[in-house]
Amino acid sequence: MIEIEEMKYKNLSEVKERINKNYEFIQQLESLIKDQATDMEKLMLITLVGYLYSLYITGQYASAKLEKELIAIGNRNIKFLPSRDAKKGRILIVMTVSANVGGHSVLVNNWIRWDNRHQYSVVFTEQEHNKVVEFIRESVDVSNGKIYCLEGDAILKAKRLLDISQNFEKILLFTNMHDTVPILAYGNRNWKIPVFFCNHADFRFSFGFSVADKVLNLAPYDKDKTERYRGVAEGKSVLVRFPNGGQIVGNVEKSGSEKNQKSKEEKKHILAEKFGFAEHEKLIVSAGAEFKYKNIVGFQFDMFVKTLLKKFNGKATFLIIGADKESDKWKRLYEQTNGKGRAIGILPRKYMDELIEVADLYILSFPMIGAGAMVAEKAKVPYLALFITERGMDLYGHNAARTVDELLEKSLDVLNGQSDCYLGQMAKSFGSKEEWSSKWEKVLEDVKEHHITEICPKRLIETQEYVNCQLMQETASDNIETYINSVQINGKVRKKIYELDQKYEMGIFKKDIYENYNEKMALSDKHLKLYLTAIKWIQLKQKGKSIGSYLYKKGYRTVAIYGMSYMGESLVTELAGSQIEVRYGIDRNAQGLHSAVKVYQPEDALEQVDIILNTTNIENWKILENMKEQSIPMLRFDEILGDME
Repeated sequence: MIEIEEMKYKNLSEVKERINKNYEFIQQLESLIKDQATDMEKLMLITLVGYLYSLYITGQYASAKLEKELIAIGNRNIKFLPSRDAKKGRILIVMTVSANVGGHSVLVNNWIRWDNRHQYSVVFTEQEHNKVVEFIRESVDVSNGKIYCLEGDAILKAKRLLDISQNFEKILLFTNMHDTVPILAYGNRNWKIPVFFCNHADFRFSFGFSVADKVLNLAPYDKDKTERYRGVAEGKSVLVRFPNGGQIVGNVEKSGSEKNQKSKEEKKHILAEKFGFAEHEKLIVSAGAEFKYKNIVGFQFDMFVKTLLKKFNGKATFLIIGADKESDKWKRLYEQTNGKGRAIGILPRKYMDELIEVADLYILSFPMIGAGAMVAEKAKVPYLALFITERGMDLYGHNAARTVDELLEKSLDVLNGQSDCYLGQMAKSFGSKEEWSSKWEKVLEDVKEHHITEICPKRLIETQEYVNCQLMQETASDNIETYINSVQINGKVRKKIYELDQKYEMGIFKKDIYENYNEKMALSDKHLKLYLTAIKWIQLKQKGKSIGSYLYKKGYRTVAIYGMSYMGESLVTELAGSQIEVRYGIDRNAQGLHSAVKVYQPEDALEQVDIILNTTNIENWKILENMKEQSIPMLRFDEILGDME
């Protein structure tokens, strides 16, 4: 038996109590909406309530009341009459943001790639152009579509979304759960173009069902839940599987087996050197976000790893991709297994796929199942999954386990050579590209005109809710604190949130109201400094002074730019027509940026340049002490502007 480690909840009764407290907390905040003086204040609070519902487990998966209020706000504030005819064959995908990690952006990418009959464009409600991930850009380009990014408050975004959307025959929503912009837009009484909503995160509350002419569900379990608990009529809810079973399609992120012809042994040798495992021993791999491995009542992934390695006499290495290698749990596992079981953090998709492809066994994350099974199946690697709920179990057949002990037994079967029966048949369940495309075409043809949908949601507290509450509660509170401190919330509402936080023991605010206030003032000070720097720059340009000329006179020819947000990108553009060459940018969020120059992280090895221009408010010495390359001189951009005056 797997040994048990002490956890936050001693039993499921405590978990249910926590779920009900979450629900009561949000209901109390929701009751304040009617008291808000303006539509913008109502919209702010509805957005917050939706965000709370989407992060905390409450058993609530949709809200007719909130969506009706959003539709009413949209109609009061947006005057819209169609002014152009939709163009046949064009589909507009609406996303909140894209990301290099997780399955959401892969789903959008694959949808575009597998549907060759239509032209796809994508509009983002909360992402800037330079942060849209590359593989989405490439797929839209292959489809001959365009990328749009909305700006302004939610009402302005909704107006712009309506204007853009007139050009398309169908609308397809892949938005984040709390996104109110599509409801504000497509709830308009004059909107007639059909809207489809992809239920891509079945375990979360979501906005959008009222404006969906069809809800697209990725699994039978999801379809049933949409109809029974989100309150969508059966005729408006359909099953459309994840294209290509979740494995990314396209040219940018191809797996190792597609990109080169190295044998499995050759690739394993290269990866063994890179990640430090013995290539002559068995390799077990798992991949998933950190929260998917969180220990809950009856299920502890780290203890499973420890027990499996012990029963196999330590003749294997178990790598957990995506798990936080700095957490105490994984450090303890490393020590207890003499380094055989270890978390290796988030990896680029290329390395994640290659490690799965050379593994002797792939174990999907639990308590919450992650992706990777299709990568393993395509590479003919045995894979196993533990199912705590029934969702998706029909796809796995013999590869599924219902208990930790059964998973342990099947894992040992594979490691001892009985692997053929665990190679999987999932690809057949997802169907071919042609089958998927034909199904999607029928769904599209079934809807001719848009109508508002009446939904009748009900609360649900079953196994999935017990599991997800334990996995997500603490992370939800951390994310909510960050969100509340970054948006404009009126004083009365903010005070009420603090009071309810204490009453229901939500754990949102780690500091008192005065400490949080001081931190917000510090953030405001940062924004003020950036604003004043921008003003100084504009004034110098009005006087005909050039940054490029200034740097050239100082003897600089090659530069790097630290801080690649708006200020950094603007400086790249400024210097493009000068005698100064911008070799590269440096930014902590390098992987999420799209820039005209190559962007590195501070800890990367950097090419020598004459000077680094620091466009942030952080002191030079503080930046340099965290950089691998510390010999390159650095100048603060605001000091350069001051010297030019």
